[in-house]
Amino acid sequence: MKEIDLSLVIPFFNEEKNVEEVLKRLVAHLNGKKIKFEVLAVDNGSFDNTGSIIDGLKAKDSRIKKIRIEKNQGYGYAINKGLLMCKGNYIGYLWGDNQIPPEVIIKILDALKNEQADLCKIWRKSRTESLTRKIESFIYNGLMKILFGLESKDVNGCPKIMKSGIYRPLNIKSSDWFIDAEIMIKCNDRGYKIKEIPVKPTKRKAGISKVNFMTTLEFFKNILKYRLFGLK
Repeated sequence: MKEIDLSLVIPFFNEEKNVEEVLKRLVAHLNGKKIKFEVLAVDNGSFDNTGSIIDGLKAKDSRIKKIRIEKNQGYGYAINKGLLMCKGNYIGYLWGDNQIPPEVIIKILDALKNEQADLCKIWRKSRTESLTRKIESFIYNGLMKILFGLESKDVNGCPKIMKSGIYRPLNIKSSDWFIDAEIMIKCNDRGYKIKEIPVKPTKRKAGISKVNFMTTLEFFKNILKYRLFGLK
């Protein structure tokens, strides 16, 4: 067995108002549960103080690793780069916007271990976004079921944590927001057991969401692209 039980990747892009609280809360909670872990904080081309804040926290705790990407090449690019560097028995990723409580991590780990799941994630049982975003999400998840046979209430829900051995063979290609869907589709196609845990997220307290109208168009463009040409 590897010395590290859990590796978590967190992409940050201009999250100077959230990064310190996110990392401190997560580390404190995992400490309390006596878990051997590492956190790979990805500074995804930030041009605010995100990187320097990570440096300060990293200097105080060696379990916090920093990955610096000079130019933002996409949400999926940052996650994939981090996951390929993880050393834990279980690896996964979560958002850096402070909307999901760190207590969820333990629930996910317990489900992975006790229910023999290969990948476990959350589904947001209540959403804090606008009605338009909720409708878009409903349509998106419905299309994923119809076109790819993916039974999921919330394809993009994070954290997502999985057994370390299953990730690299997935050969993930998405550098954008479609990485969640690609991971889910490929795991489903390979017959991996996927478990979803209901979670009630909180509203973003600081910073600005990186999901916008163009992101939504990107999602639907990728659905069409991968339905026609497949996921190699």
